[in-house]
Amino acid sequence: MTFKVLLLILLSVFLLIPCVLYDVYRGLAYIVVSLAFSATSLLTYYRRLEFLVAESVHSSLLAVTAGYIIEYYIGGNIYYYALPIGLLLVYVTMALVKKGFMQEKAIAITSSLTLVLTILLVHYALTRIPMKYSLSSLLLGDPLLVSTSEAMFAIILSLIVTFIIVLVFRRVLEVSVDEVSALLAGINVNFYDFFSYTLIGVVSITLLKFAGYIAEHVMLLLPASIAALYSNNMREHVWLGLVVGFFSATSGLMLSILLGGAPTGFTGLVLILLLLLKYIVKV
Repeated sequence: MTFKVLLLILLSVFLLIPCVLYDVYRGLAYIVVSLAFSATSLLTYYRRLEFLVAESVHSSLLAVTAGYIIEYYIGGNIYYYALPIGLLLVYVTMALVKKGFMQEKAIAITSSLTLVLTILLVHYALTRIPMKYSLSSLLLGDPLLVSTSEAMFAIILSLIVTFIIVLVFRRVLEVSVDEVSALLAGINVNFYDFFSYTLIGVVSITLLKFAGYIAEHVMLLLPASIAALYSNNMREHVWLGLVVGFFSATSGLMLSILLGGAPTGFTGLVLILLLLLKYIVKV
């Protein structure tokens, strides 16, 4: 590990202690969720799927809203309904790209449909099930007000997602660098495409309440891009990509505790400051 990575880890651990003491389950959940976002950010960066993040976040708001409505009338768990709905939209985007549509056109089609349906479903949820549906928590993120069971679910899911991405990341890199060589080497490129689309969809849908619709774009896109500015090689980039998200989440949560306000907003602000720092100071 390089000095930059070790420094950010030490600062993050220092900030993590008061965050966890403030609220063990929710504080820890928010920090661990940041690792899942950072790992997914690296996956997005190397597979060049930034276009998909914007669409998947839109789909997640639609899917979670639909999940709330179905849960209200049928029962069960919201994610039983939200996950298949959101992933279906993600797979439609993947199918359009595979059929030869330009990424911009594929996103234009799916995002337009998603946004229209979201307006209709959000209006229905706000007017028909106001006691159950909280639009503000989905837009702004609500990591400190989730239930203990939701926090534990987020911790377990985030650890699984992070572990899976780290486990297969070498193959992802091989496919990303040269798909033709990967095919000749016997690597199933289509599987890793499906894997990448699925992971991005799962993370954006299931962790929406922790990051919020607005900040989720930032937390899924910026960590890997910021790490690329400070890295000298690929190994350092991967480590920094994970640690930058970890540091921004601990810093954002600490600022939220001290100053009040949304942790996701402060987390995004820290990421932006890290981005600007590169251009202001030689780091």
